[in-house]
Amino acid sequence: MWKSDADTAVKAFHREISYFNEKEVYERLAYWGVVQEIDGFWIPAMLGHDDELMVVEMDLMPEPPYIIDFAKVHFDFPPDFPDDKLEEAEREGRERFEHHWPEVQSLLATLASYGIFYTDPNRGNITFPDMQ
Repeated sequence: MWKSDADTAVKAFHREISYFNEKEVYERLAYWGVVQEIDGFWIPAMLGHDDELMVVEMDLMPEPPYIIDFAKVHFDFPPDFPDDKLEEAEREGRERFEHHWPEVQSLLATLASYGIFYTDPNRGNITFPDMQ
């Protein structure tokens, strides 16, 4: 991701699926009127995109908490992960986010209510003021 001269960021994608996932999340959330914030987390607004170049331009994030990076999502139905992988993800989430894990779980549930199943909750993508 690069900061532009216009006080925005431009994110270029190598993988087509990642680009189209990211773009679809922003379009889906905008359709529902969710453009700046979801569950108390800032989300960047998609300001532009280019399907041929596979780039997305977005605004910069203010202070945390925020959520970014929607390239690794599933739409409409949760991924069919085996139980042991789900248990491992739960354990890793508790370790990564500590006392913030319930807030992250709530955010993931809210995204799921829009048919967006976020599969990459890590501290680089979901950030809190005390975790920078």
